[in-house]
Amino acid sequence: MVIVLKDRMAARARAADRGMGLIARDIFYKGKILIDPNLSAALSKHAELSAAQVALHFAVQENPENPVLVGLSSQAHLRELVNGLAVPPLSFDDIKELRELGLKFAPQD
Repeated sequence: MVIVLKDRMAARARAADRGMGLIARDIFYKGKILIDPNLSAALSKHAELSAAQVALHFAVQENPENPVLVGLSSQAHLRELVNGLAVPPLSFDDIKELRELGLKFAPQD
């Protein structure tokens, strides 16, 4: 099930009532975050972060009380994501801009 941003709070409440959590999965949104020129421009403001690191920050900040699952094909990818979490979180304005560009919290069940 994909939950769009406007339904997120209701979905969290329904899940909590059932003793369940939500999991953010596919933080690259089927590759859109990596190829969309508008998203690429927004991401370029964060030269210190890779697209993967920005996506992870976005997913964690949009879904702070639930796990974020990431698929990794190498230890280098794991190091990249862990190192990305060592920098300050995205600002409110950054999150807002990414939302306006179509990035959304989309957990799967």
